[in-house]
This record gives sequence, structure tokens and C-alpha cells, in this order.
Amino acid sequence: MSSSDRKGKKREPERSIYFGDELDSSPGPKWNAPYGLGADESTDDAEREALGAIFSGGDDPESMPQEQNAPPRKKRKKKHFFLKFVIFVATVASLYLIATSPLFEIRGIEVTGNEHFTAIELIDKSGIKTGDNLWKVKTKEARKNLEKSSYIKAAEVKRIFPKRISITVTERKPYFAVLNKDTYFVSDVERIVLYTGKEAPALPIVENLEVKGTAGEAMKVEQKTVLDDTILLLAAAEKVGFSVSRIVISDIDVQVYLGEGLKCKGNFANIIENMDGIRAVVADLQAKGISRGTLIISGNGTCTYTPDENV
Repeated sequence: MSSSDRKGKKREPERSIYFGDELDSSPGPKWNAPYGLGADESTDDAEREALGAIFSGGDDPESMPQEQNAPPRKKRKKKHFFLKFVIFVATVASLYLIATSPLFEIRGIEVTGNEHFTAIELIDKSGIKTGDNLWKVKTKEARKNLEKSSYIKAAEVKRIFPKRISITVTERKPYFAVLNKDTYFVSDVERIVLYTGKEAPALPIVENLEVKGTAGEAMKVEQKTVLDDTILLLAAAEKVGFSVSRIVISDIDVQVYLGEGLKCKGNFANIIENMDGIRAVVADLQAKGISRGTLIISGNGTCTYTPDENV
């Protein structure tokens, strides 16, 4: 360092501390040792604080923070478990009393969508009774009870507050019957067997088709395409206003009886595709007073009438 720098920089006074009778030979003011290190007992408070600041790095021991690694003290929360339990029990008891009160006794049951069954029959099948508590009614169980019937395609049971139940059903409708030996298998348009019996129903009767099945199940048949064509033919006849009484199936052709006297002969495709032409011919015959005979349907769309029904 140059002499000019030493001259321009202010030199701080050096300090020396003595312990007991030992003196520091360095120049500068002399300081008494604090707190039992040979300090004079008469040292005033200001000097004690100044000396304490020197030895402690300027921090008051009492104001120094605690160790950072010390875990914080947890505040204990009073948990009123018993009070919460009492409130819970009181709430449950109140809800139970309200739910089982006479305010929610069923006074009416509405039934819609039914044709085959009466409203009373459906209510009985559901298992719901007037006077039952609305909250205790198991709507899903009631719906399953209704859908056990082969005639019920779908059912819906709803609560209507405060005192009513609504039952809505979608019923299956008998569409045709297959005569297998001496048993009639009555089915809807989706081939679900509604019931079996020995008595002929007032439906189109399909003969010479072997089927199996029980009520509520899909009809089982080996000639599935023949059954499909039968349903298509019935739909086409219904569209033009024909009332089909019988369909007799053979390996050669199919015979469709329109009422009691007239019948059509041909294959499924020819009869289905020419249903409008058949209707025109039948209308012409009826206008002439002819109600019996056979219509032979050919592949080119022609319809030939013959009075001999043995053809």
C-alpha cells in the first residue's frame, strides 16, 4: 500500500482488553473484562451492555431464537365425540320418525301402459299395497316382480310424494302362433314366447314349423330364415290391410290364407314383393262376389286366379 493511501485512510483505534492484572501492550483505550472476568463490580449498566454486545456478537441471550430443529408444540383440540354421537343419533331418530309417520302412507297407485293386464292385476304383481309406507317401498324389487311376466317387456315404478306410486309398463303383444304337433306357441313380433297352450288363439297360425321355447324366452327354431320370412310376410300383409289366418309352410312353397276362402301360393319373396298387386286382384274378385279360390304368384309379378282351391 502506498504512503498516499495510508495517509488518506482513517485509522481506527485499536482496542485491548486485560484480564486481571495482565495488560495489553497495544495502544488504544483499555476495556474492563465483563461478568466475572476481572471486571470492576462498579461497572455501570451501560458498560455491561456494551461489553455484553462485544462478547455475544450483539445479540441478547434472552432474545436469541430457539433452535430451528425443535419441533413446534401441538395445540390440543378438544374433540367432543360424545356430543357428535348424540347429534348423529338424534338426526337418525328424527328421520326415522318422519319417514315412518302416517304422512307417507300410500293412498293411491297409478297404472299406465297396460292393455293385456288390468291395473289391479299389475298392482298385485308389483307387491305394493295401499297403506304401505312410501319410503319402505322397494321400487327396484317391484319392477323386477312385474318384469317376471312374459307379457311385460319393461316396467317402471316411481314414488310420487307424499302418498302415491306410479307404475308404467310396456307390454308385449301377441303377433302370431306356431302350431307344433298339438301345442300352440304364441309369440310377439320379437319372437318372444308369451305362452303355450292347446287352444288355438285368434292369431295367424303358422304350420309345419318346428319350434321350442317357454314363456318369456326367445322362440327356438332350426329354420331361422323361414321364421324371419314369416314375420316379414305378416308385416307386409298387415301394411296393405290383409288379415292373415294361416300360413302353411312346405318344402315347395308357402300358402297364405287370407280369411277363410282365398289363399296365395308361391315363395316368400314373390308374395312379399307383390303384396300390392295381390291386394288389387283380391279387391277385384270381391267386387265380383268371389270369395274362394287360389292366387298363384309367379316370379315375374303376375297373379293368376283359379277357382279350384285344390291347385
